Amino acid sequence: MTLDLGYRYLGFNLRKPPMSDRVFRQAVAYLINKNFIVNRVLHDHGQRLESFVPPSNIYYYDSNTPTYAQGMDRQVRTRKAYDM
Repeated sequence: MTLDLGYRYLGFNLRKPPMSDRVFRQAVAYLINKNFIVNRVLHDHGQRLESFVPPSNIYYYDSNTPTYAQGMDRQVRTRKAYDM
């Protein structure tokens, strides 16, 4: 998410394989390096989010939203995705 008004996102067609498979989508979530995207693509003009709803929106934000790959290096993330 950028810190400007609005947001940018990468979306997939969830109606067709392979993205229609929930486990496959979770494996992809482990493989995507969100910190790299924020730091190198957005040049630190954003923050890592796990959902469309930012934590500052206290009414709608769900603090139980899973965080994928946070604190894991590339090798651990790849192994986790492969095991899934």
